[in-house]
Amino acid sequence: MTVRAGRSAVCGLALTATLSVAAGCGEAERTAVQEAELEATATPQETTLSVTAPKSGSGAYRFNTRRLHAVAGRVTIRFRNDDTFAHNVRVQTGSSCCYRPGHKDVGGTETISAGTKTEAALTLEAGRYVFLCSIGSHYDGDTGRMRGRLTVRASQG
Repeated sequence: MTVRAGRSAVCGLALTATLSVAAGCGEAERTAVQEAELEATATPQETTLSVTAPKSGSGAYRFNTRRLHAVAGRVTIRFRNDDTFAHNVRVQTGSSCCYRPGHKDVGGTETISAGTKTEAALTLEAGRYVFLCSIGSHYDGDTGRMRGRLTVRASQG
């Protein structure tokens, strides 16, 4: 009897040691697999910005915001036109409005009619940009205030 108990105890210890070693190997393998999965799922920063053109009535054309913020990388602009006139959202390099020497249009939405929505995706580097409606004088003058500043900060990656 004592011998059997001893053998059981020895077998139990051996089994426990084998499981501990196997568990240790599993953890090491799991860590490597988890690291590979993290690297595979890492993607560049993405930002989605929502901009609306509210009804202008008899006032100036305008957007619902004058300031936008994004992270460098893919930036999606979702634009809803609640006004009775056609509008768009364009993005230009530079920190002041609009169409100045050296400023470049880097993309934006198509022009859409009243009561519709659209979106556009851009890839932007860190810096200061201007967003505006490029139709006629919608961005400037007495009838237009459809412009603002877009600040893009460096990604945290």
